[in-house]
Amino acid sequence: MIHNIGIDGGNSTLNLVIDGENFPRSIPSIQSDPSPAKTNYNNSIFKSRNTNNQLWNKLHAETTLHKNNKDKLFRSEFLLGHMAEEYQKDQRSRGNREKYQDKDLAKWMITAMAYALLELKIQNEDYEIKEGDLLQFNINMSTGLPYREGSDEKKKSEWANMFPGLHEIHFKHPIFKNLKIDLVIEKVLVFVEGEMALNLELNKPGGVYDTTKPEALLQKKMVMTDIGGHTTEIVTLSYEMDQDDTYDEFDISDDEEITIIPETKAHLTDGIQRGVLTIMEDVITEVEEEYRRQGKPLRKLTTRDIELAFTKKGRFNGKIGWILPEEIYVKDIFERQAENLAMEIVQRIHSLFQDIISEIDTIYLCGGGSRIDSIINRIKKELISLGYKDDKITPLTDPIFANAKGYYLALVEYVENAEELAC
Repeated sequence: MIHNIGIDGGNSTLNLVIDGENFPRSIPSIQSDPSPAKTNYNNSIFKSRNTNNQLWNKLHAETTLHKNNKDKLFRSEFLLGHMAEEYQKDQRSRGNREKYQDKDLAKWMITAMAYALLELKIQNEDYEIKEGDLLQFNINMSTGLPYREGSDEKKKSEWANMFPGLHEIHFKHPIFKNLKIDLVIEKVLVFVEGEMALNLELNKPGGVYDTTKPEALLQKKMVMTDIGGHTTEIVTLSYEMDQDDTYDEFDISDDEEITIIPETKAHLTDGIQRGVLTIMEDVITEVEEEYRRQGKPLRKLTTRDIELAFTKKGRFNGKIGWILPEEIYVKDIFERQAENLAMEIVQRIHSLFQDIISEIDTIYLCGGGSRIDSIINRIKKELISLGYKDDKITPLTDPIFANAKGYYLALVEYVENAEELAC
């Protein structure tokens, strides 16, 4: 069996759609190193082994990329995701760098896919891990790059070539009983972040393409603003008439058919190298500067500390927004930085569309930033004041999985077409 997986490998979390279903866990894009303090690490292993039987927060892996290719072989031992949050030695999240050649991110994505397939096997087949088990999963995968990288065919090809082949994931926490998984990646497709999410939204049942007559779609421009971790992508799609068709808006019969083709407009597609994680980095900088002024010691903070401040782990004195145990309240600083990001996004959107505002039908919002009220409310307020339609600035209903779902559906279509041609 070959599994089809769409994976949005981002700066904040790894989100997967496997064989048409959202994998229910987002895996934080963070790793830590188990080696600097082995005694403390062994103690944490012992505690986590005895507290519960959950697997997803015990991802201690030794991952070997391209196991059978000495020219591309890359091996690394690390803690991933929730376990890296708990064990904070040498903790690292993604830096603000180009994605297409990021081996660490590729390693996290491959490990996350292997783990997700294991969890589904346990759930669907009542599989029980036995000592020294070796499993193999074969997959096709699709993923994405930011526009400035994905629009470069060489960079897109280099990222795609990072994945095909045989990879070994050895899960080393005792609860996995020395389980090894061979992940065989067969086909890889790479898309532009935001582009497939926009296609998914427009072509869903009851969506724009499904409910609007083809001639009414002509020249309509739809925009997806994907507010990610270190980047915000603005992708514009326009419906154009097939070159083989002719159309006169004043002379068309009821039964005349025309073909409308969606086309990404490169000159109306852009982005900024700012996102939700850059907000968090700015918050950390402010907090650290304040501590330095006061002459107080402070541990090294990570963006995950800011994320957790807005969960139940950051609740203190009856409200969330705290970094604990230090009792640092960051909500006000974060809100101010979030509004700054919103203004930067609005300025970039308006620089693209200020001469064609009337042609912009809908501006969709997705990505982690589209769930932050202070960002969305400010974007809406400012765009409306500039003349954009009030009811046409809308977050997606499933913003976190929008890219992964779009990648998955495009992959399935590609695989099905390839099979038809082979027949």
